[in-house]
Amino acid sequence: MTILYNPHTLTGTETLVFDLDDTLYPHGHFLSDERFFEMLSEFGAKQNGLTLTEAHALTAKFLSEGTKDCMKSWQENHTFDIEAFAKHIDSQDISHMQPNEQVKKFLNDWQGRIVVFTNAHTTHAERLLEHLHLREHVEHICDYTTRGGRMKPEFGIYEELMTRINEVPTNCVMFEDKHKNLEPAKTLGMQTIYFWPEEEEYSYVDRWYPDMPTWINNLKITGKTEKAS
Repeated sequence: MTILYNPHTLTGTETLVFDLDDTLYPHGHFLSDERFFEMLSEFGAKQNGLTLTEAHALTAKFLSEGTKDCMKSWQENHTFDIEAFAKHIDSQDISHMQPNEQVKKFLNDWQGRIVVFTNAHTTHAERLLEHLHLREHVEHICDYTTRGGRMKPEFGIYEELMTRINEVPTNCVMFEDKHKNLEPAKTLGMQTIYFWPEEEEYSYVDRWYPDMPTWINNLKITGKTEKAS
C-alpha cells in the first residue's frame, strides 16, 4: 500500500466511483454499522412479535453466516418489509450533517465523470446527496433498489455498472469505506482507495486515507481545465 502522505495524482482517470455512506461524508456521521443493525433488529422484532434479545440473536446469526444482505435474510426467514424499513431509515434526522465545502469544491472542479455506487436504497442516496449539496455533481447513481436488491461485493454488478456508464475500468478510481467492496473493483482494473479511520493493508487496496478531505489535501491537481498532473 502507498504511504498515506505520498501525493496522489489522477493521471489517466476519467471516472470517479464513490460509495456514499462514510465515504462522501465523515465516518459515522449518519448511522454506524452497529446502530444500523440495532435498528434492523428492532424493526424485525416489531414485525414478528419477538423480544429484542431474540431479534438481536437472529441478526447476529445471519451475520455469522456471512450473509451479504441481512434484510433479505430476515425477509426469507421471517416477516420483514424491506420497503417499510427503507422509509424508517429515511425518517432519521440528518440535520446535524453539514455540507463539506472542500468536498463540494473538488467535485465541482473535477472535469471527469462522477458516479455513486452504493448498497443503500435510492431514496436514501438521493436524500443525502441533496442534503450535502452534492447531487448536481453526480452523473449516475447505482444503488440497492435499482440493482434489484443485489449488493456489493457481488462481482457482476461491477461489470454491469461499467456497461451502463459505458466506461473502461482502468479509467476509474473507486472509493470505499468497506475494503471488501474494493476487491472486485481491483480485479476489474480500477484504482482503489480506502477511507477508514485507521490504516489497514489489503492486497486489493492501492491507497488508504482516513477520509475524503485528507485525500483531497494530498492530491496534485493542476487546475479546473485539466484532470491531474
